[in-house]
Amino acid sequence: MASLGKIYLIEDSEDLTRHLVITLLRLGYSLESYSDPLQFLAQAKISTPAVILLDMRLPHLSGVEIQDQLITRGITTPIVFISAESLPQEIIEAMKKGALDFLWKPFSTHQLTAALNRALAIDLDHSQAINQQAHLLLLVGNLTEKERQACDLMLRGFGNKAIADMLNVMPDTIKKHRARIYEKMQVTDQAALVALLNHNTFASIADLLAQRS
Repeated sequence: MASLGKIYLIEDSEDLTRHLVITLLRLGYSLESYSDPLQFLAQAKISTPAVILLDMRLPHLSGVEIQDQLITRGITTPIVFISAESLPQEIIEAMKKGALDFLWKPFSTHQLTAALNRALAIDLDHSQAINQQAHLLLLVGNLTEKERQACDLMLRGFGNKAIADMLNVMPDTIKKHRARIYEKMQVTDQAALVALLNHNTFASIADLLAQRS
């Protein structure tokens, strides 16, 4: 049976950890648990889709301090905080920094799974978007500079003659560019090219390539 997703539990209460591990494994999640946040930061290899189930009160570091460390490392895995005692300002700060949810102890299994499933769905969508972007950049990287220029103009709706005039080449050259663009971008026609590039998300091919940095 496939896992519903990976849960990284950081909680120093042995009783609660035991309960959560049993419950989450029974429900079909995979799980790693840590009582020491420093161990989590040093050892955890974050997979996808995943969610970090993070206690606010821990030895060595608070939940918000762990969140800060993850942000510094560029880790965008959704965080669901759990706590029995947190100051309002801590909760506000955690949510402003991107925490997805906050559960007060004791929380029900339904509350927990609702928060986890929402977080996992968001992480999966984010991961797929990243993979799609990487694939798109790979395809666009195969285009020559002239093909990129022609592709930009094709996406703006210009025909072969207009593109030829703007690039100061013969229309037959644009026909050849168009055929090579379709081949390299692994599409069969203009509509498929527009759908693949989702041109509304960037101003030009150069803008898309700049997103690599």
